[in-house]
Amino acid sequence: PVLAPNKVIAAIGAIDQRLNPSIERSLRSRLRQLRQDGSGGYALTDIEVAGPFAGRTLLFVHGTFSNAANMLAEFKSTLFGQRFLDSAMKKYDRVLFFEHATLSVSPVINALELGRAFAGSTGQIHTIAHSRGGLIVRWWLEGFGSSLQLSGGRPARVVFAGSPLHGTSLAAPDKLQSAMSLISNIGTFAEMTLKIAGAANPFLWVGGKLVEVVVSVTGALSKTPLVDALVALIPGLAGQSAVNNNHELNRLRLGPCAVNPLYYVVKSNFETENPGWKFWRNFRKDRMGDLAADIVFPGPNDLVVDTVSMTDLGESDFKLKLAGAPCDFG
Repeated sequence: PVLAPNKVIAAIGAIDQRLNPSIERSLRSRLRQLRQDGSGGYALTDIEVAGPFAGRTLLFVHGTFSNAANMLAEFKSTLFGQRFLDSAMKKYDRVLFFEHATLSVSPVINALELGRAFAGSTGQIHTIAHSRGGLIVRWWLEGFGSSLQLSGGRPARVVFAGSPLHGTSLAAPDKLQSAMSLISNIGTFAEMTLKIAGAANPFLWVGGKLVEVVVSVTGALSKTPLVDALVALIPGLAGQSAVNNNHELNRLRLGPCAVNPLYYVVKSNFETENPGWKFWRNFRKDRMGDLAADIVFPGPNDLVVDTVSMTDLGESDFKLKLAGAPCDFG
């Protein structure tokens, strides 16, 4: 018989395609190469590339609600970022961006596809992973990295920028109602104070669309077992949910690694005094007791990821540790 699609997954997939128009309806991940255009600027090729790669490779992996074009645009928007790209294009044989669906696909599935794209690669592989992208890279190297042909003297190096290495409270079912409110606030104030609107401000649009999905399943945006079940139906959230029985994350943190990468971390804690952004205080533990239901994060965070999670690789027998002290963005 012809099997009907899961309507919740289909709805979430439609959100992914809106967030990242460069991925197909199948939501398959893809690698895109950075090229220099005729005016000396940079653009991503539309042609999908795949390994095995030799020589020196720099890989960028974007986070939730984002895409490769957005990540590249953020580098191009500052003089420092532009100089970084200029240097990278000279230093590496290729600069690649990994496009992936962030809600309807688990980080493990993204990592499986990334592993297949890099299978048999040699030389040096350096990666910069933002937010959820860090979990993809961990799963790739620690779970599927045996397909790489890296020499002992050239380990894979990774910089995690604000990555939920031990999950994020923003994806925890018991905090879903407040999390949707926080996402909406981020989007609204980004539009009001930073003049970021439309496709460049996914928070404003995604918050509403996720609420539609939640309400369609549960009948309300409330803290019930149905909401717990719904989060499990959103693989991209479930895979980074900060709950103690997140079996995906718990298995990842047990080790050992398929390869032995060198990990570095950029961490941050968002506490601006800008009047327009003070809404973040409503989602912190230090609020008054009668606002306990509004709490999303139990401690410092960057409004998306708990700060403590950004450096937490796990406590297991194989003792995976950071290769250097974290860089604190403040």
